[in-house]
Amino acid sequence: MAHHLAKHAIHVVLIVSALVMLQVADVQLGAIALVALLALCLLAFEGGRWLLHRRDAQRAAAPQRRSATLQH
Repeated sequence: MAHHLAKHAIHVVLIVSALVMLQVADVQLGAIALVALLALCLLAFEGGRWLLHRRDAQRAAAPQRRSATLQH
């Protein structure tokens, strides 16, 4: 649940910052900055998901490795 809320908070911050940039800067520069921000957010989110999956896989494999070393 907290992860879900954090994801929505990130989206709100990105949208608000994009709107501010569109007000401050040229429209074309604002659009470029928006695309760059969205790409960075997506990259960070996917990287975080990959790290969580990797951690879970390591945790799942850890008891198997321990039991294999105890049998020898």
